Amino acid sequence: MKRRDFIKSSSLFVSAHILKPSTLFVLGETIIQSLINRAVAAQAGVQPLKKWVDFMYIGAPPNWHYDLFLLNDPNDANNLMANKMVSNWYGARTINKKTVYCDPIYKTRSVKVGNKTLTVPEIWGAQVPTSGSGTRPMTDLLPHLLSIRGISTGNATHSGNQTLHYLAPGSSVSLPALGAALAKSPIPAVYTVTNGFSYRSKTSKSAVRMVSNGNYIKMLLEPFLSKTDVSQIKNGEALVQSDLNRLREALASKSTNLHPENRVAQESLKGARELIQRQFGDLSVLWNSLVGKYSDLIKRSFQTKVPGLNDQPVGLPLSERTQGDPTYTIVDRTKDYLITTEDLNTLITEQTTVFNMAESFALAEFILLNNLSDSVSLQLSVVSGINIPGITGPQNISYDQHFVGSVPGILINNLTAIAYASCLLEFIQTLGPDLWKNVVLNCSGEMVRNPDPSGRGSDHSASANMTLFSGAITEPIVVGNILKNGTQAGYPGTWGTAGPVKDLNNEPVQLTHAHNTAAVLLGLPAPIAA
Repeated sequence: MKRRDFIKSSSLFVSAHILKPSTLFVLGETIIQSLINRAVAAQAGVQPLKKWVDFMYIGAPPNWHYDLFLLNDPNDANNLMANKMVSNWYGARTINKKTVYCDPIYKTRSVKVGNKTLTVPEIWGAQVPTSGSGTRPMTDLLPHLLSIRGISTGNATHSGNQTLHYLAPGSSVSLPALGAALAKSPIPAVYTVTNGFSYRSKTSKSAVRMVSNGNYIKMLLEPFLSKTDVSQIKNGEALVQSDLNRLREALASKSTNLHPENRVAQESLKGARELIQRQFGDLSVLWNSLVGKYSDLIKRSFQTKVPGLNDQPVGLPLSERTQGDPTYTIVDRTKDYLITTEDLNTLITEQTTVFNMAESFALAEFILLNNLSDSVSLQLSVVSGINIPGITGPQNISYDQHFVGSVPGILINNLTAIAYASCLLEFIQTLGPDLWKNVVLNCSGEMVRNPDPSGRGSDHSASANMTLFSGAITEPIVVGNILKNGTQAGYPGTWGTAGPVKDLNNEPVQLTHAHNTAAVLLGLPAPIAA
């Protein structure tokens, strides 16, 4: 697909529905609507759509460590304007005859992928864990990557950009609902997101929310698979039968209005019954196995030793540090601290993980392999199990890193990138090539961060980037421009500020272009006129 095809746009949907919480009846209505739409689409000759998986990095971590490509090629290095906070690697010194990693720098490497050469952050040279005990190159992800840089959002708040992540200005159809009108699976959309989530569709009524942490697949399927619900009625079989009768009545009405032939009604009712009667085995065993697989990958990722990153002591000896050096800032839940340990590697423990990452990948894998839904929206927000000297107990580091200095940030965010890449590569391998080519996966924070030049952390900006992966992409694509020097007062340097694009009349990429790109990858017309 050509660059111009990704950033041009047209129009499509015009109406929207706000969604309600999940119940057996609402889920059943959703199934009915989905199957009716599938039958209508099949009769019209519409091809099956790709599935959408969305990982929202709530809080927007600084992403120049991993998926924000600041340089187009190595020759651009002279055009990079430095900022102490925009660092993703360590420069080494020899102190007391020992090597220590202590000088924050921005480092890239050139990677050849097919006929293209990309300039990527240094962490892309890492080997990431695989199931069992092996490793594989992180670069195995690059052939499937589409990076959209320099998106102008016009908003520098978390809540505003979280809403825009799902629903672009001028659109009545949100990203999670793009293919819902023609969904080919029983439940059009599932989500675990709490921040800014929007499900607006032309026709479908409901998305199913997983309301708490725990066994997500049990929460999703038990309303269909269980015959009792003691919290509502003692006679669970009567409850299920009552809901089935209501669904049958609703189906008769809907199918008559949308598609008069009785064949559609029969197909839809059969689909609802099949899901209710379907056998998935012991849901607890299934869930524990999936979560265990991804938890192991994450744990091993944080213990991975990467040359130049954490295979030597990290940080200047305390005697060599400048008093109050903000680059050693780190936060707990309420305060910022200066790290007082000699070696920052001790920040990482056996318990260090990304909260809910394993559960999110487990849910997405189960849903896609069992064709339960065409849209899965998930969120990640906290690195947990961090050991901060002087504070009792493991601590959480939010993705909203106002006070995570460049020195600890390099370590924590690069290891987080390894964990995510490891899980994503496992996810792709498990799906297999035939299913993966019909999946579009988005992993993005709500904004790129503007770096404080002191190196103490990073704040909010009105620019964003979008990183898409899909088996439908066969070679890496990077579109969009960023400015050499950020325009926000007090935050100089190259860090991702949206810049003009020639193909867009010298205007920056807008969220409408990014969302239209996602629609094109999904096999849909672009939903927003731009």
